[in-house]
Amino acid sequence: MPVALGWDEEMDRAVWYGAGGFAMGLVFPILGTALAVWASAVPFSLAGLWALHRGSPEFWLLDVAPFALASSMVRVGQWRARQRQAVREHAVLETILAATDSVLVLFDERGLVRRVNAASERVIGFAPAELAGRPLSECGLPDGVERRLGRETEPGEPLRIEAVWRSKFGARRQIGWCIAPIPDGGERLFLATGTDITERHELRGGLLNAAYADPLTGLANRVLFDSQLARALGLAPETTAVIALDLQTFREVNQRLGHTIGDQVLRAVAWRLLNATRGSDTVARLESDSFAVIVENLRTRDEVDMVARRLLHTLSRPLSVQRHELTLQVGLGVAWGGAAEADAPLLQQAEAALGLAKAAQGGYVLYDPLTHEREIERVRLEKGLQQALEAGHFSLHYQPILELEGGDVRGLEALLRWDDPEQGMLRPSEFIPVAEASGLIVPIGRWVLREACRQLGEWQRLLGPEGADIFVSVNLSPRQLHDADLVGDVLTILAEQGVAPESLVVEITESMLMHDPEAAREVLAQLREIGVRVAVDDFGTGYSSLAYLRHLPVDILKLDRGFAMGLGGGDKEERLLRAVLSLGYALDMEVIAEGIEHAAQADTLGRLGCPLGQGYHLARPQGVAEITRFLHLLALRAA
Repeated sequence: MPVALGWDEEMDRAVWYGAGGFAMGLVFPILGTALAVWASAVPFSLAGLWALHRGSPEFWLLDVAPFALASSMVRVGQWRARQRQAVREHAVLETILAATDSVLVLFDERGLVRRVNAASERVIGFAPAELAGRPLSECGLPDGVERRLGRETEPGEPLRIEAVWRSKFGARRQIGWCIAPIPDGGERLFLATGTDITERHELRGGLLNAAYADPLTGLANRVLFDSQLARALGLAPETTAVIALDLQTFREVNQRLGHTIGDQVLRAVAWRLLNATRGSDTVARLESDSFAVIVENLRTRDEVDMVARRLLHTLSRPLSVQRHELTLQVGLGVAWGGAAEADAPLLQQAEAALGLAKAAQGGYVLYDPLTHEREIERVRLEKGLQQALEAGHFSLHYQPILELEGGDVRGLEALLRWDDPEQGMLRPSEFIPVAEASGLIVPIGRWVLREACRQLGEWQRLLGPEGADIFVSVNLSPRQLHDADLVGDVLTILAEQGVAPESLVVEITESMLMHDPEAAREVLAQLREIGVRVAVDDFGTGYSSLAYLRHLPVDILKLDRGFAMGLGGGDKEERLLRAVLSLGYALDMEVIAEGIEHAAQADTLGRLGCPLGQGYHLARPQGVAEITRFLHLLALRAA
């Protein structure tokens, strides 16, 4: 007679079951019992048995029939345990899919919907059964979206788009989609995760509540920015970035062109920011010319750098406003949750990085643990500059500009020095960037102009007729060039110190000249009208040409030191220098060679026809007392 052996957990013992040559079934009445079915329809068949014992880790089954020559032993308990685990995991997954607020759409490579979760009904009113088997376009996704994966994204990266999904009742919902392929050995499937961003979209457009929008630009204001930042940090602080930026030359635009043009510039900047960011990003105007952007889902440093570079490139392009061609100097400070300090507010970190970017004359700086220390040092330096201006800790050194034939002094370039009580004498390269970024360069530059003209007046009186033709050369910074009071300050200082306008030369760099040619032309023309001469410093390092310079009010070209350093390398350098000199004379410009450090360079420049030179070989920068003795000796030698 066939037998079956099982294990009864409640009885904690083995149980034998038997059956004759007919079919019978037995079901144990207790919860979680085993189901055993013994079937032997004919005497010569092998006995069949299926036994399931709930919760049993081990269940052995033995089949024996009278005429069977084989018996089998099958271990089915572990298989049953795995089946139950799979059922439980499936139930958990179904619960998650039903509870999530995001719309999940599973579709195939033909663009047909396979499955949609219950959120679709909550968001747009369509039940999952209504969308199954329908084309993607009925879910608000554009046709062919699966083909854009890999073509518009890096390999393995999801595709992020926005689309409008019209609800069952006619309402339009703005959905932000994240689409990614599902790894599978069989057919290609894709999962689209949709988030309803309708309210955020309306807020950004200023449609929901004017209290959250900047009235001038339509961007988010500070209230909405703070709210959106708190939301983003609450969801995923480690992938959220804040970019703080401001327009470093905007104040000068307002002064020179007026507030109406300034407002149009701000609107244009806002439009560019919106076009350079994603719809899910938050762009805000915090105050005046200060903006900030919240960017989410940035998982790597490379992604952060890419966003910052894109914004910087977008904002640095020339801007045309009412026939005015403007190029704005922009600085960006970036703070990213993946690299920032957890105990400091993200916006505060971004603003600290912005301070360093401004001190570096633009570009962008990503906040790191050392940024705070550098920002503290920058603030300390800025306060020190303010105190130095008030306490008279600045001084001027002067470097003579000589005739290469004869050695007579033709001019003196004024060079700013800072005698800091704590750090000693500082060179301009150590503090000028901070002064420029903070705006202190304008009052400091005004002091330099006044002091240089005062000292020149003393020297001219000391030397008598021999010193009447000596000029003093003063460098202007970009902020000074755009300062609306510059020309008036120059006129006042010349009158106060009794110095003729033609005795003053203002120097601007070639890069300054090309950065905003229209503004430069206007200011320099006004200076020339009052008799002040204009020199282009470091000529040959920028992008201008002598043909372009003929349209600008320029009197003097100061050749970059690279021309002098290149001499001795062959005939090519000499031919290039001779051509520059010839074109300069053709445009009625004086030429001064800078960076002369060897006698051979001075001889070659003189032989090529360069009249004036400046450099350590001829005379080093020195203080007032040393320059006074130097001028005395030259005067005595001439006599």
